[in-house]
Amino acid sequence: MASEELLERASAGRHQDVQRLLEERADVEWADRNGYTALSEAAMAGHTIVVGQLLRALADPNSQAVDGRSPLHRAAVHGWLPIARLLVEHGGDPELADDDGRTPTQLAAK
Repeated sequence: MASEELLERASAGRHQDVQRLLEERADVEWADRNGYTALSEAAMAGHTIVVGQLLRALADPNSQAVDGRSPLHRAAVHGWLPIARLLVEHGGDPELADDDGRTPTQLAAK
């Protein structure tokens, strides 16, 4: 399945594979059983190029996994400031709360 492969390649930072899969129309919003999308995986892993590719393909920067965390939450937890900026520039909400009531802004401050 191209959409599942997109998530796997995004997580690994394989930007050339990601580009190919986007050209093949893989679903950028496909999520695994935990609600993780390709964008959330790339944001968590610190893959700035892939995050940019997915945002240009209109991936939702505010999609939330089953724990309520968005790609911006994941970037904030890991201290990926360039990715956090990119997500905010594309509409990521720094005040969106996860299931524990924590926002990306709060997580970044820790």
